[in-house]
Amino acid sequence: MNQNETKIPRAVRRRQNGMTILEVMIASVLLVLVIGSSISALSAGLAYVRHARMTTLAGQITQSVMENLRLNNYANITTYAGRAQPVALNSFISADNFSSNMTTGLTVNGAFTILVASGSGTLGESQVVITITWPENGVTYTRKTMSIFTEKGLSDYIYAGWSKL
Repeated sequence: MNQNETKIPRAVRRRQNGMTILEVMIASVLLVLVIGSSISALSAGLAYVRHARMTTLAGQITQSVMENLRLNNYANITTYAGRAQPVALNSFISADNFSSNMTTGLTVNGAFTILVASGSGTLGESQVVITITWPENGVTYTRKTMSIFTEKGLSDYIYAGWSKL
């Protein structure tokens, strides 16, 4: 042994070699807090992604329903307007291959209002509002799309045809 080295008692060396139980507990608590907050942030992020996905899907479905209605002539639109309002349009979800686990809680309704009745010298005009609702984490969300359909309008001209102006 060197003369400058002093002999350290064994009890002191043991305390210097390892961590105390208090240090281990503090480190464990900090680790649990960090992991817990990371899981919480990840969960919130996934919820935001799901909501964005559902909002996009709702917009796509309302647009698809509106386009399907545009393929009809004006007589079909007035037929919908003659029914009890709002008209359930859930069949459009399966008809357009939107059926999936994400669309199970979706409800699609249409409100058809005749703004101007058809008559001699007067062309009909109807307003259509497509509403889609879905539940998400106990909250019901809604998206709407509105359009106006006119007799002998673009859809009648292209898809149904007419001879008189």
